[in-house]
Amino acid sequence: NSQLTVTSPVQPGNFPVWLHRQEAFGKVTHFITPNETVDVRFNYDNSESIGGFGGLVLPSAGTDAQRRGWDVQGTITSVLSPTTVNEGRFQFQRFLNQSTDLSGGPESVYLGFGTFGANPSSPQDIHEDRIQFNDKLSHNFGKHEFFAGTDFSRISKTGVYNADSMGVYTFAAGTPYPFDPANPATYPISFVQGFTSPLRPLNLTRDYAPYHFAGINRSYWDPDLYAQDQWQITRNFTLNLGVRYQKQTDSPSNDNIMARTGFAWSPGTSGRFVIRGGYGRFYDQLIDNVPNDSDLFGLIGNFNVTLTPGGNPGLFPTYPGIFSSAPSGLGPAPGRSVILDLGALHPALEQTPYSDQFSVGVADQLSTNLALSVDYVYLRGSDLFRTLDFNSPSFFDTATGATRTTTQANATRPYGVPSVTPGPFGISDGGFEQIQGVVSQGFSRYDGIKVNLNKRFSNHFYYQVAYTWSHARSTQDDFGDLPFSTAPGVDFPWGRSINDVPENLVMNGEYQLPWGFSYTGIFSAYAGLPVNPLAGADLNGDTYFNDRPGTFERNTFRIGPQVDLDSAIAKTIRLKKESTLMIRADVFNTLNRENVTGVNNTYGNTPGTPLVTFLAPTKTLNPREFQFSVRYSF
Repeated sequence: NSQLTVTSPVQPGNFPVWLHRQEAFGKVTHFITPNETVDVRFNYDNSESIGGFGGLVLPSAGTDAQRRGWDVQGTITSVLSPTTVNEGRFQFQRFLNQSTDLSGGPESVYLGFGTFGANPSSPQDIHEDRIQFNDKLSHNFGKHEFFAGTDFSRISKTGVYNADSMGVYTFAAGTPYPFDPANPATYPISFVQGFTSPLRPLNLTRDYAPYHFAGINRSYWDPDLYAQDQWQITRNFTLNLGVRYQKQTDSPSNDNIMARTGFAWSPGTSGRFVIRGGYGRFYDQLIDNVPNDSDLFGLIGNFNVTLTPGGNPGLFPTYPGIFSSAPSGLGPAPGRSVILDLGALHPALEQTPYSDQFSVGVADQLSTNLALSVDYVYLRGSDLFRTLDFNSPSFFDTATGATRTTTQANATRPYGVPSVTPGPFGISDGGFEQIQGVVSQGFSRYDGIKVNLNKRFSNHFYYQVAYTWSHARSTQDDFGDLPFSTAPGVDFPWGRSINDVPENLVMNGEYQLPWGFSYTGIFSAYAGLPVNPLAGADLNGDTYFNDRPGTFERNTFRIGPQVDLDSAIAKTIRLKKESTLMIRADVFNTLNRENVTGVNNTYGNTPGTPLVTFLAPTKTLNPREFQFSVRYSF
């Protein structure tokens, strides 16, 4: 039982939330022979929570989320010889994710002011089963420690999900609240509602009152092969060489070969100073989310209808009304969106994302109990997913303050509105406004310098100090962001990443006090996350509310720095027969500092004159909290 704070002027205050969770764990180990061991584990996790709101989001837009999962894992370890060990593992895992709305629809989004009504991502009901086989053989050849193995997984996923089924009304930033039917200044500027295609096969749909939703029913294999050799070339120089091949049958990529290497060199004879480095390529595991989206929102899946008062004057509903079925033949064609399966239509555009990681550094044993390390880390992300609109309007420059209506923008869409056939990639279906697809065209870069100082326990205390300076840039923040335009003249915005934290300092330690007492502390200070300033209106008429005012780059602003101190006092009492009793008191956020983690990012449409609510806090970390515990060890 806890609280979430709502800062929206619509309904400010603290509101109750709760989480009920049951967990169970079991383990049995059996020694078949002195050289062969069987280990069986079982895990169960079941939870239900009320939440999903806070900041500008009112409690009515929250969800009742239920998550339940369990897995069984069996491992057999065989010592085949003094230098050879084989480990085989089997695992079955089941996961269920369900959520329902806390209120009826539709959702009302007052940009930069408040959001209330049915959550557009609910209801949903996703079931996933995973079966995994893994075998690893290790052998010591003296100077070579070699291992190789296989890892095969089969993932099956079924479920239903429909965005915006209860409708979403959007109001421009600065719109007077509340809605007044007699005052056009209070009217919404956009309406979106989700429906399911009547062409959808019945075995891939599910009734979820009060609507009938399209679902997914997809299975795929994920086979991996790997090998690595740790080669001690000399007494003070070690070289690691490895390779891994990964294939997801849902992905058109077949050449996911990952080379990995690393070294450690200790010049001289003391062994106190080490130079180290490494390189590796790592492929992502999220490719299955992309075909899932095309299943759910493809040509015969769920689809969204987007309407504007100017573009659809005879069809735009009266707030807060919604449609009981997909509108058809009621005046101007409604804007309908679709997500294409580019893995089938154009495989070269949908490859598995990967990252190349490189590091080099030094470590020095300054004294018996004190060590210092400095490392440089470089990471380059390639073929990152981004969503494109292949029927996007022509480029329109809003930097000067100019705007364009939806009707004007639709007139420039290459396939028209409703779209004609054949469409992009030769599709024979038409009648769309947005024709979306996920492509592998994004990039990212991370550079970081990490400094660590470690003092091992001696003289009643130890401490660790870690400082990181870093710089992260990318072409987009997430492939689920609103679609990018494919129109000539539109550049992909290379800029600061949303997770860019240039400075991060963490210190922790423990001091043993007299009479069995001890103090433990964790101190952290880091730069706040970036903020992407939005105009709070659709400036270029593409029906997406991701426009920035003037010439602002992506994530131009930043939240203030975060500072936190967690402390604990413990008393250990030694009892009979090697048993102990520990009494502990923890104080989280000891300084009771208000650390802001979310702000209002609606800037307005006038550069240099932001709205008074811009950068106003919408989310903070918890205030000072106390926790008391007792632990008995025997």
